Amino acid sequence: MFGQQLTLLSLTCGRGPAFVAVALPDGRRRLLRRTATDLDRPLALPVALPRISARALLPLARHIRSMLAASNTEALHANPSRSGSSAPPAATATSAATPAALGRA
Repeated sequence: MFGQQLTLLSLTCGRGPAFVAVALPDGRRRLLRRTATDLDRPLALPVALPRISARALLPLARHIRSMLAASNTEALHANPSRSGSSAPPAATATSAATPAALGRA
């Protein structure tokens, strides 16, 4: 029943002031402990969050950008093969087998 809104039938009942009478969605009547409801709790006022100015946020944004740029640069230097093409290295002229070289062997 948590979070449901029920119709309040009575603030007083025969079991004492610790209970209230409510109507369930199917029409039945039930007694609930007052402490299980939000009847005695004060309404929550919206909490005013402290405001922060753009003047304070801009240096933070610049710092984060510079850290990200430095991180990307370090990643590129740490793994140089990823920055180039993913093709396998080409054969060198000395290791290439030409038809003339194959005929001599």
